[in-house]
Amino acid sequence: MSVPAHTTTEAESHCSTPEAMLNHPFVRSAIRFATLRTGSVVYDEDLEQEALLRILQAIRRTSQIEYPKGLVVKIVHDTVADHWRRRRWFEDIHSIPERFVSYRPAFEENLDRRCRLKLIHNALAGLSPQKRKTIVLFYLMEQSVGDIARRLCSSPSAVKMTLLRGRQELRQMVGVESPRLS
Repeated sequence: MSVPAHTTTEAESHCSTPEAMLNHPFVRSAIRFATLRTGSVVYDEDLEQEALLRILQAIRRTSQIEYPKGLVVKIVHDTVADHWRRRRWFEDIHSIPERFVSYRPAFEENLDRRCRLKLIHNALAGLSPQKRKTIVLFYLMEQSVGDIARRLCSSPSAVKMTLLRGRQELRQMVGVESPRLS
């Protein structure tokens, strides 16, 4: 249940000066709630001080405040919005101390990569020796089709066909759909 604007509560009756109003519990809780959305503890204290300063300046400028809670909420909201607006343009990520920057661990990607490599190595082991040797020479040793043909004593077209059939068998063993051109 909200208190009507024209009546004063016991806590507000002690707010005879603008400075005293800043110690009101609602003012502190509104500022704290708004600064929780800043994303970094580094900026909270400065933002709280900025909001308190703006509230104090508004109270001193205004002779009669009809809705003090609404005024506080509006000023705090505008202060947080200004913080984000300024932060986008003027702050550099390198200005933040390294202890406040969090790193996303890459262990899941490493596990996935290891699982895929193990799956490919097992599939390679299941190929015939000729296909396995051709694929290893082409993809791992990065030899050209002509070099592989000379080394295996076969024609370049035979090497290309062996690579094609080897890739098809690997795709079936690994269970990956072949990319289709649309």
